[in-house]
Amino acid sequence: MILTKIKKRNIIKNKKALAMTTLAIVIMASLSFLIISGVIVHTKNKAKLPEGFVCRMYLSAQEKAEETDKIPFFSYPFYGETYCETYKRYIPYKESKTGETDSDIDNYAEKEKIIEQIAEKIAISWWETLEGQKRNIFQDTVFNNNNCFLTYIIEVESTRKFPKEESINGEVLKEYLRWNPYTTLEEGDIKIQYTYMDYIQGWKEGEGRFVIGTIDEVKDYKSTETSLEIQPGQSYAILVISPTTSGGGKLLDFFNKYKEEPYNIIIFTEYDPIKLNDVCNVVIG
Repeated sequence: MILTKIKKRNIIKNKKALAMTTLAIVIMASLSFLIISGVIVHTKNKAKLPEGFVCRMYLSAQEKAEETDKIPFFSYPFYGETYCETYKRYIPYKESKTGETDSDIDNYAEKEKIIEQIAEKIAISWWETLEGQKRNIFQDTVFNNNNCFLTYIIEVESTRKFPKEESINGEVLKEYLRWNPYTTLEEGDIKIQYTYMDYIQGWKEGEGRFVIGTIDEVKDYKSTETSLEIQPGQSYAILVISPTTSGGGKLLDFFNKYKEEPYNIIIFTEYDPIKLNDVCNVVIG
């Protein structure tokens, strides 16, 4: 009888200890996340940082917090307007000697420069959203099925070598991403070049896909050649679409039909705030 009472007391104590430990984990995870978030905001306000840096820090902190607490009901929503900025950029721009983007238009830029700069913004968009390594960026909430984040609004300007009556077909951008080097890495004595496509499709741990086309082509994607034309005086959008566990629209269904773990997808298309919502629920920072 005495032993039974002692066992019951021990069970009650263990349950209380477990409850206190769980509560402590929740509190510590919450505090850690809030502290990191505060540091991010402070850094954002005080320093000139590379485009996408704060967003990448935030998503990394979010991922670490999720790994730490491992409690099903404890999740962090996507605060795009606070941490992840939608940049508006005019292309082609001049670049300073330090590599920073200049606000002045490069009036002598050729078509190749315009494609190169668009490709660079696509790569930054992929980098800031953790290179496809983090799925379900937007979390599972009632309104978060088929969301995408608008990373860039691109305004294409005319130049002396790229007048208003000319255009660049989207297939040229696809070919640039497929064949042009994004980076070169050394593995022993061997130097290996990785293209933009290699970068997006997974030379690191993450893996994704890119889609280039008109809004109608992206909406009803069939992996065909695009009729998208990149023209001076027109606006374009770069978006990252990230599936939730409940799915995410026709575009994701196309790529993820035979894949257990869904891809994140990066999109380059026309910028039309109303029509874009036919592709995905656009989140603007």
